[in-house]
Amino acid sequence: MTVVGFPPIVGPDAKVLILGTIPGTRSIEKGEYYSHARNAFWPIIENIIGIPAALPYSERIEKLSKSGIAIWDVLFHADRVGSLDTNITTEVPNDLQTFFDKHRGVELVVFNGVKAAKLYNRLVLPTLTSRDPPLRYETLPSTSPMHTVGIKEKQRHWSLIRESLPIEIPSEARDLNLTNEKSAYSREFIYRATEMEPEIVEGGSDAFDESDFDGIESDEE
Repeated sequence: MTVVGFPPIVGPDAKVLILGTIPGTRSIEKGEYYSHARNAFWPIIENIIGIPAALPYSERIEKLSKSGIAIWDVLFHADRVGSLDTNITTEVPNDLQTFFDKHRGVELVVFNGVKAAKLYNRLVLPTLTSRDPPLRYETLPSTSPMHTVGIKEKQRHWSLIRESLPIEIPSEARDLNLTNEKSAYSREFIYRATEMEPEIVEGGSDAFDESDFDGIESDEE
């Protein structure tokens, strides 16, 4: 079936853009980003910047926007059977160029999982104009329940977004025993106006095989 994504959640002072692939079935049903009860996205956000996951969705996204974080997806619409990212076909990307033109304060783009990074690299990156300073990119472990790395390990990698936020992090979030070391899952894509292919800079000392992530459920589910 054809799946159509959501509009971006973004405030005027956005510094970080988090990109998934496209909403999963549960998210489509509820009209909410990352609505699956076992998706770790909102618990991770609570633990790293202090927005309670138990708040109503409308309050969570309001606080998220005010914190400097924006949420969107790489894909505007696509054909997909069920919620598996591996079942996505006929992909049409969102207009990220217009988004970046409108929100010049965004300096860091975070991919929720390797699949989102691959789609962006293939469908979006070649269409972007140069930018000074260039955007920074980080690929982080998927928050999907199908990606079975423990939540504490995911939090350790996701905590790096705090460095780019223009807000005071609540003490209960600051006191977590998390490190801000560059994620071992990270891939930094540096776009140059004269190159249609990005340079890929390895992040962290521990290599990983992208095939380990194949078959995970949609990051939105």
